[in-house]
Amino acid sequence: MPRVSELTSLAVQPSAKTLGHYRVKRAWIVEIDGRAFTVPANFEFDGDSVPRLPFVYLLTKGRSGLKAPCLHDWLYFKQPVTRRQADKIYLIMMRHYGVRWVWRSLHYIGVRIGGWIGWRRHARRKAQGGKR
Repeated sequence: MPRVSELTSLAVQPSAKTLGHYRVKRAWIVEIDGRAFTVPANFEFDGDSVPRLPFVYLLTKGRSGLKAPCLHDWLYFKQPVTRRQADKIYLIMMRHYGVRWVWRSLHYIGVRIGGWIGWRRHARRKAQGGKR
């Protein structure tokens, strides 16, 4: 199993701009197998991005905590790794933080199927020199 270490703790608060989103209060540094990732202060993320179909939403929303979705959203935003690597890191983080197999599997399948939309949007923004 890959080694996950938090070099700083994650502190978040609800976003003042968008209902259901969170803002990182101070930089969060997490290391996975010796590679450090820094999610900066003020980065906003939406927690679990799950389909808004009522049944799927009720079953999966909030099941992965905030740490795995925070890092995953930041990886999609900055794209320091490939999309496949970002999704694999999401899976690793969920396992590390004790998300049950069934929930992490559903989340992983979901990002593999639908994550290309967000990935492509952020890639276009990045190519145009835009910011979030």
